[in-house]
Amino acid sequence: MSIRASVAVDIIISESAVVHNIIGMIHPQSIFKTGAAKMQAMVSEIVILLLRLGAAKKPVRITTGEIAEELGFSQQTASRLLIGLEKGKMIERKDGQIRLLPPAISQAMALKRTLDAALVEKGKLTFRGIVADGKREGAYFLSIPEYANAIKRQFGFQPFPGTLNIRIAAEEIEKRLMLRSRHAYVKKGFVWKDKKLGGVTMYAAMLNGMQKGALVFPDKSTHGLDILEFVAEPNLREKFNLKTGDLVVCEVI
Repeated sequence: MSIRASVAVDIIISESAVVHNIIGMIHPQSIFKTGAAKMQAMVSEIVILLLRLGAAKKPVRITTGEIAEELGFSQQTASRLLIGLEKGKMIERKDGQIRLLPPAISQAMALKRTLDAALVEKGKLTFRGIVADGKREGAYFLSIPEYANAIKRQFGFQPFPGTLNIRIAAEEIEKRLMLRSRHAYVKKGFVWKDKKLGGVTMYAAMLNGMQKGALVFPDKSTHGLDILEFVAEPNLREKFNLKTGDLVVCEVI
């Protein structure tokens, strides 16, 4: 399993009890118009139960009867659904144990993204993290007039030559994927001093509810998914007396 998938699985597991209840609220069995829709919801509940038990990481021992009792199905229904999951290569059953296979994990990740998009307040996406030391890449990036001028044209301020790096926790990383559905300003790559430079994607943002700025995502960044780069007009460390490790909140607006 990839690192990104593993992180997403951990998030799904930590929130699966909530997701399980939401499925029940969104799809109460009494309002299903088709047997196929009802069956799909039951399959999703089994996948989420297995995630909760850790079956995405290693096989778990659980009986058909235990699954039926946990989810309120008849044992015959649980058995039929498990057979379908096995034939669809969603699970693997061996020696009384069950392991989730990648297609089932992908389905759960897609479900979580759908729920996240539905539950996040429209117009707001908030990241919480800590100030992290940088690599001085931001200073170089903003010393190039083409980048700095693009920020000024789009957001109305001349950026300080440096970015504030914000390290976010694992459970916040999935939100980065949600940014793709938001309106962004994209500066395409260009040639500067005979050197081909990459593009950058930018979003209007607010730091700690007080400082307007932008989140920037260079195409060629060497940072991992857990690092956000925030730019603003002032030197943020000086203006707000920020030190490495301080907690900050960044809201995409």
